[in-house]
Amino acid sequence: MGDNISKMSRSERLRLQAFKNVQEKENKDRFSKLTETQKAKIQAFKNVQERKKTYLKSNSGRSKSKRSNYEYIVIYLISFLVTWLLFIFYLEKEEFDIEYKEKGTTQATVFNLDTEEIVEELYDGRKAVSNIVGYLEYSYTVNGKEYKYGSSLDGKRLHKGDNIKIEYVKDNPNNSRMLGSYTISFFRKNLVPVVAVSFLVMFGIIYLLSIFKSKGYNSEN
Repeated sequence: MGDNISKMSRSERLRLQAFKNVQEKENKDRFSKLTETQKAKIQAFKNVQERKKTYLKSNSGRSKSKRSNYEYIVIYLISFLVTWLLFIFYLEKEEFDIEYKEKGTTQATVFNLDTEEIVEELYDGRKAVSNIVGYLEYSYTVNGKEYKYGSSLDGKRLHKGDNIKIEYVKDNPNNSRMLGSYTISFFRKNLVPVVAVSFLVMFGIIYLLSIFKSKGYNSEN
């Protein structure tokens, strides 16, 4: 309607405005001739219509809010799934494989024992040793081929040359661990970092979607 009015000539717009003025005057005249009861009914009808408009607007706002919350939940669940796949097939692949893939067992020989200091930087810039972790390196043979691997030492007293029992992934013998050296399952151990990374992925997806939406809106305009 607005576009049609803007295309009219000045004289056409004046005639339209004059017609509207006549209509308004006629409506006022008709309204003035009504009884008080009829006027009250008309006013009551207008009030009902206004309440309907207000109700529809409030419901529209609620539905938009519910839809927005639903979209956030869906985006987070997708982010959560993608993050788990990232951990399983890339970031923590060796740890996942040694826990869930088919394994074999064999004897290994310890050839190195040492400790590693975990250094933590304090708030004032100073550095302090927060923990000392023991680790060992061992060698073993699978199908005539020698492999070397290392893992943390969980309080066991071992010496160079000791024999230990290990398990390895059959389709990747280079991935191994000492039997009994694990206490927490893969999914429990990685749950907290996965949840944190999932939020970062979700915010990234929301940011990209907002860019695409703004570009689509600008192109339509």
